[in-house]
Amino acid sequence: MAKPTYHHGDLRRALLAAAADAITEHGVAALSMRDLARRAGVSHAAPTHHFGDKAGLLTALATEGFELLARALATSRLASNSFLEMGVSYVRFAMTRRAHFEVMFRPDLYHADDPDLLAARAKSGDALYAAVTNFPDGILATPLITLRRDSTTDSESMPADIAQLVRLVALHESVEVVVGLPVTLAGTESHAAAHVRAYAELLASAVAPVPVQLADERMSTAVATRRLSERGVRGGRRRAVVDQAAAVEILQGWLDAARRRRDA
Repeated sequence: MAKPTYHHGDLRRALLAAAADAITEHGVAALSMRDLARRAGVSHAAPTHHFGDKAGLLTALATEGFELLARALATSRLASNSFLEMGVSYVRFAMTRRAHFEVMFRPDLYHADDPDLLAARAKSGDALYAAVTNFPDGILATPLITLRRDSTTDSESMPADIAQLVRLVALHESVEVVVGLPVTLAGTESHAAAHVRAYAELLASAVAPVPVQLADERMSTAVATRRLSERGVRGGRRRAVVDQAAAVEILQGWLDAARRRRDA
């Protein structure tokens, strides 16, 4: 049986599709150029010849991801002109393009100064911010990425999740960080709140001089779950993104409260 042959453009698409499949199945750390070639049905040297190295491949995948996100947001805005639907489109993109989403906001994985990547990221940002020009103060919370707590690092080292947050704060030029504080319905703080306060202190020392604020997160997960259910996101798909949706509720609530205080 003859092997399929690829033209230049076809090879790029085949390799990126194979990379996305591999990351979805096993994670980005397990991705190798040799396995990628096997998946795409090309020679072992083809991915390296085309992208240079793994970082070059991930740069191309992140670039494609930002372009796809920009297209999804623009389509949603034209179809509904609804902030809520824009948020749903963002979450849907994160769910259906998990490999792209995992790589896009990890500048440590790729060449963050690549011109094509910078242009694609700016395009996705423009598509998002175009939808909030008529929103009060032009501020609308949107999900970005979910990080796992790193409980393996010793006390002398910076946890991986804190290090990633430091990179994200720098990448997005954040002016403030908001951390959800678990408060009971009675308004008291539990043992979990003490852990969050300790985490916020560690984060504050890492991102200084950017300030870190604590925000009441009561009912955020319940509200996020309800909103996702209303949009048809249920079961395993909902569990995969409910933390991001809850984070949006926390941040948007904090922004709205800050605006009310300012306007009072």
